[in-house]
Amino acid sequence: MKVPVMKSAAQTVKGQAGGKLILIGEHAVVYGQPAIAVPFDCLKVTAEILPTDGPLSIDCRFYSGPVQDAPDLLKGIVQCAEETIRKLDGEPFGIMIRLTSDLPLGRGLGSSAAAACAIVRGLYRYFGKVASHDALMALVNISEVFAHGTPSGLDAEAVASEHAIWFRKGEKPLPIPVAAPMTLVVADSGLKGDTFEAVKSVKTRLQSAPEKMHQSFSRLGELAEEARRALIDGAIEPLGRIFNEAQDELANIGVSHERLDHLIKAAREAGALGAKLTGSGKGGCLFALARDVLEAKKIRAALLEAGACDAWLFTIRKDMLR
Repeated sequence: MKVPVMKSAAQTVKGQAGGKLILIGEHAVVYGQPAIAVPFDCLKVTAEILPTDGPLSIDCRFYSGPVQDAPDLLKGIVQCAEETIRKLDGEPFGIMIRLTSDLPLGRGLGSSAAAACAIVRGLYRYFGKVASHDALMALVNISEVFAHGTPSGLDAEAVASEHAIWFRKGEKPLPIPVAAPMTLVVADSGLKGDTFEAVKSVKTRLQSAPEKMHQSFSRLGELAEEARRALIDGAIEPLGRIFNEAQDELANIGVSHERLDHLIKAAREAGALGAKLTGSGKGGCLFALARDVLEAKKIRAALLEAGACDAWLFTIRKDMLR
């Protein structure tokens, strides 16, 4: 059994990962269209790795104890952790993983991918190593399969990134140079989304109305191309229009929700240049594009008054590409 490298037995080692925002391309990315995502690093997941005397254990908001008794909700995380330890030539004994998170669950902000990423980074650090990008993605994907069924890989890439990414399933993600800072208000509808069920419902609609659905997917792909150009050019007002049209297409494929629609309308009436859901939909979060921070604060207040249970200001930085 390989002995983990620690500076001191009393020390803990930490791994962290932020959330993600899909700016455009939800669901269409599963069917070969491009998507754009950015790391949402104002909310984070932290995995503390501690030495212990017993079997591999986990401590989080849902459960505390040996991984063998963990609830089904954590099975993907557990398998990810176990495979990471095996890859590092370790044994599932003598390690405690303590997870803390700012990210709300089931809101389309990448909480499952961020948790897995934080765990993998923490375990590698505990064993005195650093995971390559390919190794990190392969290990995080173990958890994502449990969470989402057949993940595109976008969430894993986005939470591990430091910049906006252009993503197409099966291809290497490409960084997008952002020409100007853009301020978003990200709001939680208070409804938990279910990515697995949302993907399933889209698939069912595709079977019953293939032509209509493929038209929406194609248009979402075209809008993603337009959004990439707008980010590169720093064209904030055209980007708002693109987001609004993307929301219309997402509603057409059946993944919006009346509460999301209500909040999106409130954001637009408060001055947002554009607003749309982010993630799988049918609940979860939305974001609104503001002209500046002052306008963003007004939009945030309007969203909270309209019923959002929380909202955050977030800036896509001009230096997002480093």
